[in-house]
Amino acid sequence: MSDASLCSTPPAARFLWWSIRSAVLLLLLVFAGGVQAQFTLGGATTALGGDCYRLTPNLTGQVGTLWYTDLINLNEEVRVEAEIYLGTNDGGADGLAFVLQPLSTGVGTSGGSLGYEGIMPSAIVEFDTYQNGANGDPFCDHTALLTDGNPIHTAATAVTAPVQASSTLCNIEDGAYHLLSIRWDPVLTRLQVYVDCNLRIDQTIDLTADVFGGDPNVYWGFTGATGGLSNEHRVCIKFYDIDLPTDTVAICDGGSTVLDAPAGFSGYSWSPAFGLDDPTIASPTASPSVSTTYVAAFVDPCGEVFTDTFHVEVGSGPELDLGPDTTLCNGASLLLTTPPGATSVTWPDGSSGASFSINAAGTYPVQASIGLCPSYDTLVVTVANPVADAGMDVSACTGDSVFVEVLPDPGVLLGWSLDGVPVGSGGSAWLSTPGTYVLLAMEGPCWQQDSLVFSEDPLPLLDFQPDSVAWCPEASVVLEPASNAESFLWEGGQTSPAIQVDMPGLYALIASLNGCIAEASVEVFERDDCSCNPSLPNAFSPNGDGVNDIFRVLFTDGCPNLSGFDFRVFSRWGELVFAGGEPGQGWDGTLRGRPAELGSYVYQLRYTNNGQLQLQQGNLTLVR
Repeated sequence: MSDASLCSTPPAARFLWWSIRSAVLLLLLVFAGGVQAQFTLGGATTALGGDCYRLTPNLTGQVGTLWYTDLINLNEEVRVEAEIYLGTNDGGADGLAFVLQPLSTGVGTSGGSLGYEGIMPSAIVEFDTYQNGANGDPFCDHTALLTDGNPIHTAATAVTAPVQASSTLCNIEDGAYHLLSIRWDPVLTRLQVYVDCNLRIDQTIDLTADVFGGDPNVYWGFTGATGGLSNEHRVCIKFYDIDLPTDTVAICDGGSTVLDAPAGFSGYSWSPAFGLDDPTIASPTASPSVSTTYVAAFVDPCGEVFTDTFHVEVGSGPELDLGPDTTLCNGASLLLTTPPGATSVTWPDGSSGASFSINAAGTYPVQASIGLCPSYDTLVVTVANPVADAGMDVSACTGDSVFVEVLPDPGVLLGWSLDGVPVGSGGSAWLSTPGTYVLLAMEGPCWQQDSLVFSEDPLPLLDFQPDSVAWCPEASVVLEPASNAESFLWEGGQTSPAIQVDMPGLYALIASLNGCIAEASVEVFERDDCSCNPSLPNAFSPNGDGVNDIFRVLFTDGCPNLSGFDFRVFSRWGELVFAGGEPGQGWDGTLRGRPAELGSYVYQLRYTNNGQLQLQQGNLTLVR
């Protein structure tokens, strides 16, 4: 089995890897690459790389040990597969041994003890390449089951007699690797040793009770030694198999892991094939969508079929949904909080607090995990800052409208309203009713408003009372409306407020006040009865001679319906020198009790006859 579990999860450019592992979950360990960390090297032992170790160099007086660092339980099935190398010199010495022992990972003595002598209690399978007569060794290179660190075959600690290590070769110091298989069955209390696929030792023995005093927990490993003669001794661990629970690896939903059956075998077959990239290789990549138990079958060089079991547990991350992409109003913020059930969270800035505040536009990736399985989501945030600028207040003459238009920024909606009622379309509107108009700018959920005041400028007062004036031939009429206008323009081109006309017709006037214009007209018509025409001289001489001493108005034929009589005389500088309100009253030629200056004066006459307003103006000369 693999010595690490790899868990990966997408998306691209972001992976979370971890290993979930416990020693009690190990069923089959393949020693490759970093396997050295599983062993304690003692004495002269050195690592050669991969799964191979040199117990002794080809030097005299060397001892080396290789111990697996964890205890195993002899109540469970044990199987160790290795290749052993015993050198190239048939006259060399001394050999190596497979050893079980519970107390330490120490080093025994050199020479014919093969590095295990003195380690007790212990169970030893030796591979002795030198004939030591004192130990009862046979001539050929041999193997035997011994106990308690005693290499003597005739002692009570010897369990089996020595037999030739190879079923076909007397000498295995031949520069070749020889396949070794150690098998322990706790149910049958049976220990078997195979060399090059041939059974060499088959012994029933209760190792726990008879060797280790009832304690099933032991270390396993290899020892090797040289004495006065030498050889290089090596061991390459292929795998060991201890009947422990199925090896379990965990991956996250959408992730994968590599399942490692031991290399160097043939006929690999994984079942089920569901989720595997290739079910016929030693190390397929498993990417199941649901938790799945995989069984691998493979054949060793001896033709024996092995199986191994892996369980891939598929987990998932928390439900992580940051919601739809959102828009923040300028100056606002959004608070993200850890999703329910998550054991950890990584915010966009790498922090892992309970919450994360966003107040700027950007793309925000978030990762949350349940246990070691992450989930990912990304939130895109934009910031809206709609600007409403209604502009300056505006005005128009009464009855007129004003067109206003504001061009929006991209993505901004505009609208005008008056007293909450929409007017116009978008950013443009005709303003015709006085009031405060509101411009509303909206972008997403964000808004801003501004306002302007639309007011009316009054039209000038322009009123002819009455709107028709009677006229008699040989007379003139003054037309002057009631008005507060600043400027005037009569149809004939005159620009004075009042004009004097001497013929009938319709007289139109345009008046202006602060740019606002009013129009009116007055009709001058000829009277059918002009008997009430006034008669005024154009000169008078107030010299006391009784002739033409008074300047007065005389009416021909009388005026029975005369009313509103107003007669006035002005100096040439516009000073009022006389005012009379009754017919027959006239000016005596004095001013403030003294004779007035000789010269020209102006008179104005206004009266109503039969409901018709009459206006007359003229010049007179004062002489003496």
